[in-house]
Amino acid sequence: MNGQKLKNKIVYIGRYNESEILSGPEKTAKRIFDISLQDYDSVFIQYFFDGTKHGAFKKLFGCEKKLFNEGIVIYTSGLLRLFL
Repeated sequence: MNGQKLKNKIVYIGRYNESEILSGPEKTAKRIFDISLQDYDSVFIQYFFDGTKHGAFKKLFGCEKKLFNEGIVIYTSGLLRLFL
């Protein structure tokens, strides 16, 4: 392809755990996501999990963007907005 590097986009959907105290599957998923950030345009999308912090409207239609200092972008989305 004439020496140009293609930046593929990868979207991960699941539950992102911000802490460093992780279970085995969480640790594996976080490492895969961190490695893919180096070579691909990757984002992580999760939905609003906690029922006591957020109202019904936000859990269905809301959207929040959280930036971390390592260049990681995590989107938290309502369930209906996630599929739209």
